Order: sequence, then C-alpha cells, then structure tokens
Amino acid sequence: MDGLSVYKPQRTTSLHTLMFGDFDKDGIMNIDDPKPFNPNVKKMPMVNRNYKRYHTSQYADPETKLSTELMAIKHYNDSHAKAMHHILRAGRHAVGRVKTVPSTINKLREKYIHHIGDVAAATHITKTRAEAFAARKRTRKHLESRGFRRITHRSDNYYKKPKNGHYGLHDTWDIHGRKVELQYKSRHMQQLDVKMHPHYKKKKIPPKFISMGHYLYRRGY
Repeated sequence: MDGLSVYKPQRTTSLHTLMFGDFDKDGIMNIDDPKPFNPNVKKMPMVNRNYKRYHTSQYADPETKLSTELMAIKHYNDSHAKAMHHILRAGRHAVGRVKTVPSTINKLREKYIHHIGDVAAATHITKTRAEAFAARKRTRKHLESRGFRRITHRSDNYYKKPKNGHYGLHDTWDIHGRKVELQYKSRHMQQLDVKMHPHYKKKKIPPKFISMGHYLYRRGY
C-alpha cells in the first residue's frame, strides 16, 4: 500500500480509540482526519475542491474539529459520575453507567443536552417487585436526608403502566446540579430489559418480550 499504514479493524478496538485515536500517526485524531489511514492527508477540502484529490493532496483550509465537540460532550457526561456515586452508595445492590457519546448524540436529535435526564443512570436490583417498592422508599428517605432534591415530575411507576414491555420504578434526582436517574426493578425484570435493549434502541419490541414481561409481573417480579 505504498508504504502507508493500514489499520485492520478488530472487535476488541474500543469506540474511544476509533474516534480519538490516530491510526496513521499524523497528529490528527481519527474523527477529524478525512483519511485516517493516510498520513499524507490531514485537511478536509473545501466543498468546491475535487474530493478525488484526497489521496494526493493536503489542504490548508480551516476545518471543523469534531473531536473538540465530541470531547465536550464526553466531559459533560463524565461530570455526572460523582453525582451518580451518591446514588450508588444509597443502595447495596445498585449498578450504574454514564451515557456514551454516541448514545448522547442520538438523544441530541430530540432534545437539548440539559434536558436529557439519564446522562447518568443507576438501577437498584431486588429479588421481587415488593422489594423494589421498599427499596425506593428507603432510598428516597436517605437521599432527602442528605439534602438532595427529587424531581417529582420525572418519577414514574412502570409497574402500574408498563412502557414497551418495561416494568420498574423510576426516580430522577438533582445531585449538585446534575440529574441522575435511578430505577428500581427485580433481577428478573433487569435480565429481561438487557435482552430487550437492542430492540428498544430500534424502537421495535418483539411481542415475545412483551409477553414475558406480563408473565414476570404476574409472578411478583
């Protein structure tokens, strides 16, 4: 390949590396590099330039640095991590995550970033539905005693009114100016949600998952 470095994608390559790495070692992040495997091309041509010259030319025209914008989203998301830790400490069986940059971008198609309520989210996992309600009561008392504010209009009972096959309890808390979503659900419902998640992203839940949710609900989960 004329001495050019060639990158062969691997399943183990992280999304962070794909975006913010530098495969051709030319000092330009992949996300900003029009030819991330060709060190001779670092600049995006103007619209009126011939795109076929990518492989031979370097352009001095200014370009938008997508990496700067994406890193700003990442830093905003990461700023929720400390707030989420307060939520995780409130329950022994809670797990959490901070939304990824691609997932945030999908949400930004629908709303402004400050209106996204689940940039940081945690789930309190219990054995049964009854324990989920009890855990929510304890956690509310604990967090309110610490001076944190529950955003009441973002509290939902999806056991009472399931949404796309999802059952659970949702609260959103204001932790030092950062919104954190906390869900409560049984382990069986959590396992079902994990299986449904890829379909949820496509906004199409197969009927078999809806039926399984009804079955688990009737069994007290």
